[in-house]
Amino acid sequence: MKKVSELLAYGVSTLKETSQRPRLESEILLAYALKKERVWLHTYPEVVVDESPYIEMIHKRRENYPLEYITGTVSFYGETFYTSEGVLIPRPETETLVELASKEIGDKPLTICEVGVGSGIISIILAKLNPHITIIGTDINPKAIELSKKNAKKFNVINRIDFRLGSILEPVNEKIDILVSNPPYIADDYQLPENVKYEPKEALFGGIQGDELIQEIIENWYKKDISHFFCEYGYDQKSLIAKYIEKYDDVKVLYYKDLAGLNRGFILKKI
Repeated sequence: MKKVSELLAYGVSTLKETSQRPRLESEILLAYALKKERVWLHTYPEVVVDESPYIEMIHKRRENYPLEYITGTVSFYGETFYTSEGVLIPRPETETLVELASKEIGDKPLTICEVGVGSGIISIILAKLNPHITIIGTDINPKAIELSKKNAKKFNVINRIDFRLGSILEPVNEKIDILVSNPPYIADDYQLPENVKYEPKEALFGGIQGDELIQEIIENWYKKDISHFFCEYGYDQKSLIAKYIEKYDDVKVLYYKDLAGLNRGFILKKI
């Protein structure tokens, strides 16, 4: 048994070599272990508690195991979603994709399809922002489908999103108005940071150059009667995508940047 203040000090000391935010992460993990809010830790620093669960989490985090997998939650678009090992952890840059797609949807009662739903965050936020749309989400990962359904139930949109196991548009026969995707786009030979190595490889690597899966999704989109395609890509892939899209002379492309000013995706529209 140790004091709260002692445990926080231990966490900071243990994580300072591997984390850029040792204090914050120590607080998050201790609050999670004690089932308290972070402010409680500062209000009652002298309280003595069982340190075992926290120490185990700190040691796991020291090995670069993702914080989101330890706590089972991740923040996105101002909301807290469930996450789990075996499913890609959402990144804040994807919020730009959601914003742009939602702007295009407007007040139109459209049918949206998301390819590669992961934890379901894109489809769920779009459903919350646009209560007049219906959504179909596909993924090849059964764990992703299960987690997406769990998140959709949490936000009470499960009745408006149909999550289906399958590759790209293979399980979709309905008429789709807009396609959205944050697909794997990392080149196969890229050396991942230590913390990312715990995430599912099939949700990260997109081929030899990294854009091969994106090309496949574009081909699927082009063959279908779908007006728009909103897609995220790697910050260094704009030239690759631009060269590939040249083959479609009846498609207009708009590139966008994320909040950090990095190239982050494109919007295709049939003309």
